[in-house]
Amino acid sequence: MSHLPTRFEQLEKFASLFGFIYSRENLARACSDNTLHDSCVKFEKELGDVDVTELEDELRIVLVDVDVTGRSAHDILNYIYRSGLCEMYPNLSIALRVLLTTSVSVATGERSFSKLKLIKTYLRSTMSERRLCGLSMIAIERHVARKLDYYFTG
Repeated sequence: MSHLPTRFEQLEKFASLFGFIYSRENLARACSDNTLHDSCVKFEKELGDVDVTELEDELRIVLVDVDVTGRSAHDILNYIYRSGLCEMYPNLSIALRVLLTTSVSVATGERSFSKLKLIKTYLRSTMSERRLCGLSMIAIERHVARKLDYYFTG
């Protein structure tokens, strides 16, 4: 309960930073409200990977000219990559990749630490770091490890 306000603040920050490119409807709303430029400036200040004016221009072009079958940021990014338009929309593709690769929750990190706690017990406290890293990777990625062929043929 004590972490809920912090998580909601983080969610609000995420929404204020990426909300204008999250869907085509949000982008259209930002263009009609004349908040697109401010949103692009805020995005550039936080991340610094894009050019504000170019991103704004790319977003306006995508909104008007690009016929995307879906309406989400994922659909727009897929369209850009499938059509070979990455060089035409470099800032937009960066912004969408950042949006889509940002972790929504910390469950994966917490799961990794709980696995590490199971592996490194008091009896294994003298284990080398290399061995501990190897065992934790096997435990965390066990679905991949089960598919490996451990028999050496050579």
